[in-house]
Amino acid sequence: MGSHVSSMPLPRGENDYSTTPIAEEVLQLILESFNGNITMHLSSYNNMKRFISKYITSKEESPLKIADIGSQDVDLVGNYRSLFTSPLWQYCGVDMSAGANVDIVLHDPYHWAELDSNTFDIVISGQALEHIEFFWLAMLEIQRILKPGGICCLIAPSSGPEHRYPVDCWRFYPDGFRALAKYANLQVLEVYVQWDSEFYPDRDAVWNDCVLIAKKPEPEPVGWLGALKRLIKSRDADHYKITN
Repeated sequence: MGSHVSSMPLPRGENDYSTTPIAEEVLQLILESFNGNITMHLSSYNNMKRFISKYITSKEESPLKIADIGSQDVDLVGNYRSLFTSPLWQYCGVDMSAGANVDIVLHDPYHWAELDSNTFDIVISGQALEHIEFFWLAMLEIQRILKPGGICCLIAPSSGPEHRYPVDCWRFYPDGFRALAKYANLQVLEVYVQWDSEFYPDRDAVWNDCVLIAKKPEPEPVGWLGALKRLIKSRDADHYKITN
């Protein structure tokens, strides 16, 4: 995961989230980070820090397995590993090539044979999806390696200049992330774009990070309870077709 640096002016959209509770949370995390030695993509770092605080800090006493997809610390400017502080949490850096902060090297970007299905409680990825040509196939692998009930946090730019590593193919918006989650059969917990460049003296938020937090559904119950649930779903679907 490389650092993004730019002096370009920030393009703003109609939806300005700079005064929302989400923006205020991230601002506080930014101010805390400036007291440390983090020089990586600060908006990404703080969005990930917010995810951990909101969704998994309460599980500090539980053993968790975390996979970071696209984990390589390309410019040695920082990574997410230090955010996962509980001694019971097992962080695993995953990338397509060996390097700093990489524990497992994948040989196929769309078939992660090195990672077993239903293995990880948490899957994260920051500034990687835009560099994956067929990102929807990688999303299916994220879904596969998540445990039922597991959560993923994906961060990717919605704007910003071209930065090939080795390619730069995509930008993401909330509707796109919702569609991607639906394609992979993941339940969206939260999705937003960060439009708050004034919080970053280095203009890091020119990338306007888009963040998806989604959950892998628990398997449906078997037996009569499962049959009843499927029947209710079927009737709800038929009702929708009739009324629409």
